[in-house]
Amino acid sequence: MNAVPFIELPVAHRVLAVESVRRRLRELAEKVGHSLPADAQLSRPAEAWMERMRSAFCDTETTSRSIADMDVAMREALPEDEGNEVGRRLSEFVFLRDAIPHAATSTEQATSAVLEALLHLSKATT
Repeated sequence: MNAVPFIELPVAHRVLAVESVRRRLRELAEKVGHSLPADAQLSRPAEAWMERMRSAFCDTETTSRSIADMDVAMREALPEDEGNEVGRRLSEFVFLRDAIPHAATSTEQATSAVLEALLHLSKATT
């Protein structure tokens, strides 16, 4: 992110910004001795579905109905285990995307906001 608010970034750049925050969280977890499990290897079709869905989740013009239709199509197209893995990663992606403030202009701002959201979520579930 380069001084352009998250919400004003082109869709592909929003996807990259969310993935940048995800990588930063993984780095922080490793720094404190809590490495996260590696993502399972996906087939090319599963990777393509994941890219398509991440872009849809970052496009403000994509409707909830379109997302639901894409999810059904993805799960029908992929073996169950891959569909579940893509679904898990997309759920994580959406959480991160939703936690990034629209006005965030840096990975640091976005990561701080995500960490606050995680803290809030952990307090709400205990």
